[in-house]
Amino acid sequence: MAARPDHADTWAVLAHAIEEEDRLTARSVWLVGRASGALAQVIDYGTAGAPLPPAPAAGQDFSGALAFQPGDPPLRAVFREGQAGPAAEAALPGAASVAAARDAFADALSRAPWLERWPVRLGRVRLGRLAAGSAAAFAVGDETGSLALRAEPRLPSLLAVAAGRPVDLFGLYDGYGLSPLALVAEGRLYAMPAQDSQPVLLQVA
Repeated sequence: MAARPDHADTWAVLAHAIEEEDRLTARSVWLVGRASGALAQVIDYGTAGAPLPPAPAAGQDFSGALAFQPGDPPLRAVFREGQAGPAAEAALPGAASVAAARDAFADALSRAPWLERWPVRLGRVRLGRLAAGSAAAFAVGDETGSLALRAEPRLPSLLAVAAGRPVDLFGLYDGYGLSPLALVAEGRLYAMPAQDSQPVLLQVA
């Protein structure tokens, strides 16, 4: 498959996520185009004792181009020419309903059946506890449906920041539960710390 042309936009940096893979450290930088609404994942790898390359911080904007790697649906990308700076606003471009997020996941899975997780953007949703006896304790939902939230140490902070209000939420969905990575509440962007094990959210914009 031919390489895709560079995609220029002002990219909102939503979150960083770091995973340890054998002796490698993998860092994902999650971005969304403010004009295009396109999602992008930039992955860098590092080894023990070797620093990861610099990348725009969560809460910043990257004004420039990304080169998307071959794939359908397109997601993996690399940084091209551009620069990072303060965010134009704390927003989640392309945020939609729970039903639309389910449809987006189903579409991605139909095109790439090996996918384990897919990024979803939810707009004007509320977080809360599910009915007693449910397998998952908490969920996020709107009038079109709900998604279970994956249990993790920062979930109480997420619920506290949302405080029952409608919020925009970005995370990874695997068909069973959503792992939140960023939250927009009352004009502020909060992100999950990439490595810090403390059960807190960081206000980044």
